[in-house]
This record gives sequence, structure tokens and C-alpha cells, in this order.
Amino acid sequence: MGQGIMICSLSKLTSNAGSSGGDMTFDIACGMGAILVSIPTSLASWKHAPILPKLSSVAFCHLMRQDLCPGAFALISPSVRKLNFSIKSVHAWPPFDEKLRFVFSRTFDAAPQIEGIRLELLPTRLGAPLLQAHCSRVRHIEVFPQLDFEDLAALAELPALQHLSVSLDLKPSTPEVASVLVFKSVTTLAIKGIWTELSRALTAIMRLLVLHSLVVEGWHHGDPAAELARDATECFRTISGHISVTSLSISTDYGRLPENLNTGCVMYGIADVEMPLLDFMHPLLSLSALRDVSLSFPVYFNLACTSSDLRAIAESWPALEALHLLVAEYRADADSFEFKLHPSGGPLEAIAHFARHCPRLRILHLSAMEMGQDALAAAVGLLGPALVSYQDRPRVSVDVHISSHTS
Repeated sequence: MGQGIMICSLSKLTSNAGSSGGDMTFDIACGMGAILVSIPTSLASWKHAPILPKLSSVAFCHLMRQDLCPGAFALISPSVRKLNFSIKSVHAWPPFDEKLRFVFSRTFDAAPQIEGIRLELLPTRLGAPLLQAHCSRVRHIEVFPQLDFEDLAALAELPALQHLSVSLDLKPSTPEVASVLVFKSVTTLAIKGIWTELSRALTAIMRLLVLHSLVVEGWHHGDPAAELARDATECFRTISGHISVTSLSISTDYGRLPENLNTGCVMYGIADVEMPLLDFMHPLLSLSALRDVSLSFPVYFNLACTSSDLRAIAESWPALEALHLLVAEYRADADSFEFKLHPSGGPLEAIAHFARHCPRLRILHLSAMEMGQDALAAAVGLLGPALVSYQDRPRVSVDVHISSHTS
């Protein structure tokens, strides 16, 4: 009897195995464990047609200390294009690392055309030589653990890499300008971390020669809002140096805790800071090539948005095709502990600026806007010509939350 291979999505595999079309996906765990399907070891010498010729992706879920099942790799056909290497390596143990590298290598031997990888372990655990030997065709890499300079360096030399998704944990001793990492082919970067580390990465560590799409998630870890606002604006100044960017997404989250804070109770709520919207995000206005923008700012940034702010945005980004600008949509009532609508998107008539200055705009999503009863007639008169111009554009979507606020 052969060693076991666990197929996690058994029903999906079974339902597609006999069909004439469509791709198949299955998850496997090498080693001895819960045996759902028994794979004969003789499959290791299989030399005939692929067993699963339509297989498109493979996910390794778990790696046991026991010997691997060599027959499992016979199930991986050349048609595989995505590898989810979900094996977590928490403890540094040389025999385990060697087994990780063996599994990784055997997978690419069986499916050399893999284009996308998701890693649940640090790239340095596999090693730069192994990555360079097998990943010359890989275009998309997502790494879940937080990376330091050495881990980024292990990815920088991959010649076909176009889409990179990482989160950061840069050590204070991380090399600076003298050791800039050049990413020659990355066009899309999704990066997460605290604002100061994001700024360091985008200025002193990573040189992105052909970047067009940037996704940024800033973590706050409960720090004071005024400090976060300052660090975020500095990060925006760094982002403004990437003038070739046409797609930009910025959001915030509490983020993963540093190791030294990974115990005990942590307060999530932080006091807000009040400031004008343009004072906060003005460095981004220099990115005149932007076409697709999504900016989602948290409640603790109490940003005042005016008609002149939205006009400056519309005039600075004439190539806009889609804009999502969400500014602290809701604020809590300290007395009743209820959430009430807080109009933070500026006056409603200000959307006319986008109709005048952004001829390609198809999607406009703004936060709750102010619409006082006394201003209704004036707003209709101002918006009339602008909305007519919107109607002449195909597939226009205007999603504006209107507040019932009265002036």
C-alpha cells in the first residue's frame, strides 16, 4: 500500500475529472496523515500521458516529518499554471528546509510553465539560487509573511516578475541607498506595512523601473492619529515620485502586530486628527497620468473636504476614468454609541468639477456629501449642464451618498 496524499477539494476534483472542459484544482499534503486517497508509490515512475491533463493549479497544504510520497508528484501535470505553496515553516530546522526545497523543485520539474506563486514562507527559506533556477517564467508572486531586505532581494532577480504582493517588516539595520534593489519588470506592486516602512521601501530600497499600478495598505498599530497623518503624507510624497503610475489604491488597516507586541490586549480605537483633505493628500496631485484611483481614508483622519479640494483633484487628474474617494464615512456619537452619517465628501455641487475637467470619467464614488435645502436650487442649476455631459458618455456610474444635512 502506497503512502497517502490528502486531496482537500475532493468533491471539486471528482466533479470535473470526467468533464470535457474546464480547469481542475486540487490541494495536496505530502506525507503520512489523514488519508483520503491512497496514491501508489509506483506512480513515481509514471511515463505515460498526464493523469490530470486539465489541472491548472496546485496547493501544498502541509508537510509532515515522515517521508514524502513520490507518487504525489505524478498528479502534477504540465498544464499547471498556479502554485499555492501554503506550507508554513515556523521553525528553522535544516532537514525540514531541505524537504521544502525538494518539494518546490519537484513541482517545477513536473510543471515548468507555472506563472503564479503564493508563498506562506519567507523566500530566503527556499533560497535565491533555487528561485532563480525554477522561477524564470513566474509573473505573479504573493508572499504572506512580512519581508525584510534579504527576502525582497531574493525576488528582485526574477526576470519575468510583473505582479508582486508583499508586506514589510524592515529591520532598523536594513541597508539603504547603497543596496537598492532593482525590479526591472514589475508593473504592479501591492505593498503593506506601517507608513514609515512603506516610504523607506519605495525610496531607498526598491527601484521600480516600469511600475504602472500601485496598491498601498498603511498599518496604524494604534499609534497617535496626528503622527500617522504626518507619516502617511510623507509616504504620499514618496509615491508622487512614481510618475508613470496610472492606477493607485490607498487604504488603511490595523495591520499585523510586531512580534514584540503580539501578546496581551491592544486598544484599537485611537483619537482622530482634524485637517483639510488637500493638506493631507496634496503630494498625490502631481500624478497627472492617473486613470484609476481608489482612496479610502479611516475615521481617525477627520478630513474636511471642500468644493475647492474636489476641483483641485479634478484639475490635477484629467485622465481619470474611475475615482473612489471615501473619507471617514461614519462617525460615532459618543453619547449614544450609535453610528451617524457624517457628510465628509464636500458639497454636492462640487461633482460638476469632474464633469468639466475629467472627460474620460466613467465611475465616480464619493463619500456622503452636503446638500442643504437652501442650496438645492443653486445646485440643480450648476449641475444641469454637467449631468447632461455625463449622459452622453456610455456606461457612466455616479455613486454619490447624499446627506440629509440642512443648512
